[in-house]
Amino acid sequence: MKQFAVLGCGQFGMSVALTLSELGHDVLAVDNHEDTIDSIADKVAHAVLADVTVEGTLKDLGIGNFDVVIIGMSTNLQASIMATIAAKDLGVDLVVAKVKDALHGRILQKVGADKIVIPERDIGIPLAHNLANVNTFDFLELSEDYSIMEINVPKGWVGKSIPELRIRDKHDINVIAIRSGNDLHINPSPENLFQRGDHVIVIGLDRDILKLENSSIDD
Repeated sequence: MKQFAVLGCGQFGMSVALTLSELGHDVLAVDNHEDTIDSIADKVAHAVLADVTVEGTLKDLGIGNFDVVIIGMSTNLQASIMATIAAKDLGVDLVVAKVKDALHGRILQKVGADKIVIPERDIGIPLAHNLANVNTFDFLELSEDYSIMEINVPKGWVGKSIPELRIRDKHDINVIAIRSGNDLHINPSPENLFQRGDHVIVIGLDRDILKLENSSIDD
């Protein structure tokens, strides 16, 4: 389980924080609006009302102990700069910052941001999956409930076929493709055996894919 801190819980930050929490990770949500903190407090491990522009705030919150810090304050350039600098000074390995445009992104990269995103409303959800799980290689949200995801083949699948594993019956998902090295096999045949190192592209309900995603981590 990774530890994530989300600084600024607008639409983007909120979607990242909630999705990471749903994936089973320890999430600290920080915002300077009391109603925002109240709305997320029972959905994440920790929710704190704080102004990250106040010197020493991030240190007091123990930000240096987190694996990833996501900065969602794109409308406040000064706040995003200060938070980025403070997080890197405290030793955070990966700082991801939401920015409003390319110039904003270049500024934050100059002061230490490791990754920048220029999001539309819901890009936080696929970003959360990619940050949370090294087994996830691509994620496409089809609707509020359905998604397509590319993950590492679970170890228990290696050397077995789709019918043998009864994937649809057991996991309520469908395998739509298998990526083996540079080869992509669309609609794989029943005789196809999963190989170590394969990537599996699946489609289904988010809750069912998350169960499979978590099982691949356990393997």
